[in-house]
Amino acid sequence: MEYMKGKRTARAVCDGAILAVSALLMIDMGLRGNLALAAAAALCAAVSAWDLIRLLAVDGKGEGEGSRQQGAEPVIRELLLLDENNKPVRSWNLAGRVSVIIGRAGKEEDVDVDLEGCEYGAFVDYQHAALNYSLDRWYVEDLGSSNGVRVQKVEDGNCYRIMNRPCQVRAGDVLYIANTRLLLT
Repeated sequence: MEYMKGKRTARAVCDGAILAVSALLMIDMGLRGNLALAAAAALCAAVSAWDLIRLLAVDGKGEGEGSRQQGAEPVIRELLLLDENNKPVRSWNLAGRVSVIIGRAGKEEDVDVDLEGCEYGAFVDYQHAALNYSLDRWYVEDLGSSNGVRVQKVEDGNCYRIMNRPCQVRAGDVLYIANTRLLLT
């Protein structure tokens, strides 16, 4: 989370510098009569001011510590293995991770989320699925598994099979790795 705070601070400093230089350039070009360059400088100033205001508004709401992704979307921090009664029986921390391999550990296979001992563990491939974090969002991808990957989306309750490309997931979505259920929280 310190990384994200530092990244936001660096963006704010850059936005402030762009705003200041753009304002000076806008005034100078306006005085010289070059209205096209003055207008371009004004546009740069407006965009950097908008981004700076947005960054400061996020910090002012106390959301600067990573409690939200892309505005109102909750951060995914944990992956929970659910039993048949929807009770968590095991968890994996996702904080600070950018990629997570889900499957069964074997002699030559290394996975981050090992489902070997689960009720349906025999149906899980050694490298079954991947969770990847990119551009402030998590995505799940089937790694060519035999029994597939499905996602039950929190927004509509429908279950979708993942095929041929990654699927964005959100907090509250349930991953089905074969028949094993993993809740993203």
